[in-house]
Amino acid sequence: MSALLAGFSTEVRRRLDDLDQEVRAGGLDPAIELIVSSLRRGGVLQAFGTGHSQAFAMEIAGRAGGLIPTHAIVLRDVVLRGSRDVSMLKGATLERDESVVDELYGLYTFDPADVFLMLCYDDTKIVHCTLHQSVKTAIAMITREHVLHVIRAAHRILRKLGVEAPRIAVSGLNPHAGEGGLFGTEEIEIIAPAIETAVAAGIDVTGPIGADTMYALQGIDAFIVMLHDQGHIAAKLMAPNATAALTIGTPILFSSVAHGSAHDIAGKGIASPQAMIAALLRLAQTQRKPATAAPR
Repeated sequence: MSALLAGFSTEVRRRLDDLDQEVRAGGLDPAIELIVSSLRRGGVLQAFGTGHSQAFAMEIAGRAGGLIPTHAIVLRDVVLRGSRDVSMLKGATLERDESVVDELYGLYTFDPADVFLMLCYDDTKIVHCTLHQSVKTAIAMITREHVLHVIRAAHRILRKLGVEAPRIAVSGLNPHAGEGGLFGTEEIEIIAPAIETAVAAGIDVTGPIGADTMYALQGIDAFIVMLHDQGHIAAKLMAPNATAALTIGTPILFSSVAHGSAHDIAGKGIASPQAMIAALLRLAQTQRKPATAAPR
């Protein structure tokens, strides 16, 4: 081993040991508490890195994205969406320029309440009002404002996907959408008023409808469900291993597969690529028909 390589290896081990000691001493606890507190308030984990740390940021956003709301911020966005010239990306100083960080932050001033998961298979699109929480926590998150947010986000993404006049159906929370209050009042007190507000703003949306019968409706461009299983069971039953997942509401649309990582079959050459193909095709479709003016 050369002296240079040996020195590098020694330095890497030293820094890893320092990090291990810091973690054991609780040095990361304040950061962890800050992230958890933000997520509990409906925040989004923004992962940002430049140079070598960009790969780490992308890894965080990719792996955590199936469990919590995440979004990767990358340096190239100041060229793609900001004011920087592409030639600036060739140098090593751009990532150290504080004005670049400020510009990047300004590109992502969106409301975390507008970030939702949309499952897509064939012509069916299912948007989730809540996702990876306990049922108890999810029910507490279902407010008039939150339901209205998801309706607006669904309407915007449908227009971005080329649907000129989107039609949306919203499920109930309780069996049979509450059966007129017999099985619960969330539909009467929360979901229906949110739908009425959206209709008043010019959005074509109907509901609340029982989640067990809603999918039989014809001519619907997107279904909105209240809970994880109301949407995931339908998608994975109808399109196993071929469902794409879109994170909607962020400035840049993010797409992934709807299934897990399948570590048990990694490296065996037997995984199906269908969901990844579907995810890529969904993103490609967003550029075909740009939306025109939409309701508020």
